[in-house]
Amino acid sequence: MMGRRSYAAGGGREKRLLEQSTGLHSASGAKVMNAVVAPRKVLVVVQFTTAIAFIICTLVVYQQLLFVQHRDTGYDKSNLAYVYIKGDIARNYPIIRRELVDKGLITPGPIHL
Repeated sequence: MMGRRSYAAGGGREKRLLEQSTGLHSASGAKVMNAVVAPRKVLVVVQFTTAIAFIICTLVVYQQLLFVQHRDTGYDKSNLAYVYIKGDIARNYPIIRRELVDKGLITPGPIHL
């Protein structure tokens, strides 16, 4: 069947003209010359590469969030006390704090006002 070509009723002549003018065989893939990369193929590759990059970035950010959530903060959160300062407490805070430390009710630590 070498040299013999049979075409379907619809579009056979157009297909043959297209193959002759471009030098491409659409179905067989045997003859490829003067082939230019189609913009559609480039866009598919760019989209796929971008999707892979986003997946990798998402995994990196997720690992960083897990690290921040489970890292050692440097102090025991169960022994942390919050004191809301109202009225005369702000003026007398150093005295109140010193008395609480002297009685052993609190341990000395940084003061954040």
